[in-house]
Amino acid sequence: MRCRECGAALATATEPCAACDVTASPVLLTRPAAPAVAMAGLPAAPSEVVGALPPSPPPAVPPPVRAPAPARPGLFSHRPAGYSSTGWWLIAGMGRDWRATVAALVGGWFGLPVAIALGIVLAVVGGVIGLVGGAVVAGDVLEDVPIIGEVMAEFATLGGGGLAALAGIVLGLLGGLAGGLALPWLSNYAEDPVVTVLVVLLNVVTGLVVGALYTLYGVAFESWRLRLAGARRMSRREEEFLLPILRECGLRLGLPNLPRLLIDDGRVPNAFAHTRHIVVQRGLLMEFDHDPVPIAGVLSHELVHWRNADAVAGLFVRGVALPLYLAHSAATLVLRIFDNTVVRFLALAVAWPVLASVRYFVVPLQSAQARQAEYRADQGAVLTGHRDGLRLVLGRLQRGFDGNRNGWDQAICAAHPPTELRLEELEREGEDYPLTARPLAAKGR
Repeated sequence: MRCRECGAALATATEPCAACDVTASPVLLTRPAAPAVAMAGLPAAPSEVVGALPPSPPPAVPPPVRAPAPARPGLFSHRPAGYSSTGWWLIAGMGRDWRATVAALVGGWFGLPVAIALGIVLAVVGGVIGLVGGAVVAGDVLEDVPIIGEVMAEFATLGGGGLAALAGIVLGLLGGLAGGLALPWLSNYAEDPVVTVLVVLLNVVTGLVVGALYTLYGVAFESWRLRLAGARRMSRREEEFLLPILRECGLRLGLPNLPRLLIDDGRVPNAFAHTRHIVVQRGLLMEFDHDPVPIAGVLSHELVHWRNADAVAGLFVRGVALPLYLAHSAATLVLRIFDNTVVRFLALAVAWPVLASVRYFVVPLQSAQARQAEYRADQGAVLTGHRDGLRLVLGRLQRGFDGNRNGWDQAICAAHPPTELRLEELEREGEDYPLTARPLAAKGR
């Protein structure tokens, strides 16, 4: 301590100064502490004080926490920094779901809708032929069988048409599918097998290149695309609420950087992780009355999706199946905006092979990987300590909350596991979770 008047050293706070003989209040020497990171809305630590008096209290209102600067500013800013380069990040994402990639190649570049249409037509023709002629043919053949021939012939006359129709349907369907996929290539293979093999390889390479280019487009112009879809930057109040939660979840997951957080003013409780952004709909904040516990669980889930490049995988599959994707998007758009029965019937009559290709071929092959990605993302809430928050969201909504998608995404990328099984994976060992336990009731319910 030193004298306030002359600066001479003082032994005690009450001893007069030997230099100027003035009793004065001492001056406390302070040294600033290392800057502290504000998390979850907590103020920074106060300066460390050397002396007898207690430190000054922290400010009543902490300054808003801003998002960290992107690790690599530029066209691909806000991408996960855990990859050695942008190229390896894209390659890791594009190679994540090989089953869906194979399905996209077959559906988009090898005539799967045509094969399905041919298979259905031949199945109908085969069924009609079997139904009409099966009974007569079967009766004539079985009538000559010894002892039971008369009985079998009578049975064939009455029921043989149904059996023949069933056989005709199965054979027609399988023959049409195989013929639609293989005949265009086999017909040329007999003339020049080398050319046919080269054309097949060229189709595969073209599909993969188109998928890669579509992925680059989707990543580079993601901010623009999201704004066109209705996403916007956060307001000051939204930043003060959401950014501390996002930063805390990122630190607990060990992430060196974070994606950019955007807001959609839609009233549905949804959130979705894109390649470089996370979009939160205001409906999610309103559904849980801005409670940070469930919001932290959702953000932890989406951060794992972002870190694992799951959105890159979805872009790549969509790009590989670009011809099928465009046809599917056009068909769903017509069906969504037109209420006229005739228009809808014509649209279905033309587009049903495309819709069937997506629903019954592409989706089943990619669903297994998509479900595993959801389980992995749920574990992000466990790692950040927000298990109960995510269980609250799943228990109340009773569905997935990754809902900000277009028609194609809803068909090809929205393969979520059952909510009850996701809740089971989030249970603590040794703790009882009765089925009758209800989540916190929503507002107004």
